[in-house]
Amino acid sequence: MKITAPMYTLPFLFILVLSGCITVKAMPLYRALFSGDTHAERILLYKDSETIPPERLARAYRGSSYKMVENLILSEGIKKRWTYDTEKLAAYFLKLDQSKRAIPPSVYYKEFTIEKTVINGYPCYFISPKGIYSTEKVILDLHGGGFVYEMHMIHWEFAANLVRSTGLPVCIPMYPIFPTTDPEITVHFIIECYKELLSRYGEAKIITVSDSAGTNLSLSLIHYLLLNNYNLPLPDRLVLISPAMVVGNDETILAEMKRIESHDVMLATKMLETLPALFNFPPGELNWFTAPLYGDFSQFPRMYVFSGTYDIFYPQIAPFVERARNQGASIEFYTGYEMMHEWPLVFAIPECQAAFTEIVTIILMP
Repeated sequence: MKITAPMYTLPFLFILVLSGCITVKAMPLYRALFSGDTHAERILLYKDSETIPPERLARAYRGSSYKMVENLILSEGIKKRWTYDTEKLAAYFLKLDQSKRAIPPSVYYKEFTIEKTVINGYPCYFISPKGIYSTEKVILDLHGGGFVYEMHMIHWEFAANLVRSTGLPVCIPMYPIFPTTDPEITVHFIIECYKELLSRYGEAKIITVSDSAGTNLSLSLIHYLLLNNYNLPLPDRLVLISPAMVVGNDETILAEMKRIESHDVMLATKMLETLPALFNFPPGELNWFTAPLYGDFSQFPRMYVFSGTYDIFYPQIAPFVERARNQGASIEFYTGYEMMHEWPLVFAIPECQAAFTEIVTIILMP
């Protein structure tokens, strides 16, 4: 059976965006409006070890609810901002008030137990189910945003869905972003949050779930712990959603990124110039923070990578996976056919649910 969302929902949602009504409290309404196409065969999520028959590929297409979300993202202007030059981008973020995005939505306090602790001067939130819950595993959630954005509404809802679907506690470090971004300060803050997790949950397996710039931080954390001989147990596994790295791309990868750019509704290749300049990365320097998709992965935990073919950073992933496997790492690569950057986080559409269900399975497996 195929269900199509009514066409009047699209202009109505534009009104919601423009009026500032897109909030977590309205999430049930969005789920209803975005119910859209629910024909399961159209969703194509596959591992790189799989062979996809041509007839299966022919059945895959993006549903109307997914396309509505794409239009909403375009209307929010995220991609346009990534075309700014460095000066204009810096000016925009220096004026942007993100204070409300940096705290959990108030509605979550009724559903979950939420505890805030301050570590190295920055907040770290622990969100857990009310009542008795399993502490055999705990999730470290490192959000994306290019090190310039705080948690988006979609990030908060993703974290809440992790708690709901797994029954496990989730730790969310609110790491420093521009203009205070500093690799050493940031990674030491994450290490202290990690130590707090170990202290609170003892023998629990720590599973790191991260997206976009958060994957940079997740990988940087492991590189840093190994390079500096920290006597700490590593996470049990890493879930890396839409990994993104703005330096270290060769001409072949750059050309492929530019080819995909017209399909990407969220990102622009201009950010490959502006972000390194914004953060004062030394030209040509590849290290544990600026280029975490490089380095030695032989001692890394199991890794599970999700990336969409309509994400400008998609061309970076296959070489990263091959490099890690050649070093003996355990890594699985899941591709979302014609999916956008961070699509597993996008609420209320079947494409998101397919990837999110796989992520929950990875978290809960032994």
